[in-house]
Amino acid sequence: MEIKICGVRTIEAAQVAVKHGATMIGFVFAPSTRRITVAHAKEIIATLPEEIEKVGVFVNESVENIHLIVKEAGLTMVQLHGEESTAYIQQLSYPVIKAFPINLLHKMSCDTDKTDYVLIDSPPTQFKGGSGIPFDWGILERKKPVFRPFIVAGGLTPENVFEAIRQTTCNGVDVSSGVETEGEKDLTKIVAFIKEARRAEGEMNE
Repeated sequence: MEIKICGVRTIEAAQVAVKHGATMIGFVFAPSTRRITVAHAKEIIATLPEEIEKVGVFVNESVENIHLIVKEAGLTMVQLHGEESTAYIQQLSYPVIKAFPINLLHKMSCDTDKTDYVLIDSPPTQFKGGSGIPFDWGILERKKPVFRPFIVAGGLTPENVFEAIRQTTCNGVDVSSGVETEGEKDLTKIVAFIKEARRAEGEMNE
């Protein structure tokens, strides 16, 4: 089970997440209240273990800029939240998470076989990348995705991540606002979120 804590902007939050079992740390380079500079992300990434995926989140960024940011910051994976095509993805030299809002899954703009993960998110509001409001997980429960592996995002919290995993049998979960208090990462919520995700994983594997 992949557990991604996204929108990280402090060394402390990143290290607490890793210590308690997160497998991916996300850094937002697209327009967002959690946007981070390349230099700041590089500083945080330098403190993380090699085996942790360092994921850069982008929206319709040029391939050239992505390659530059990945190299400079030390990213190991990219997450795409725009209208990136199969041809675009094939130009990237890194593992890819391609995000789609749940309401547009039927209009996928790329061949998901070219990606490492598909991320299913809530419909966006002001910014690309979801609204922080859960979507109906029953959609995935009733009709399992034809693609694997997939990550569920959108409005996940320590209180609901167990049920999200149980209903969707996803391969990973991604959280940002759900582990924040007043717009900043809350270390207690990060720990609780990871604990609940691992508990759900344990029950799935029984």
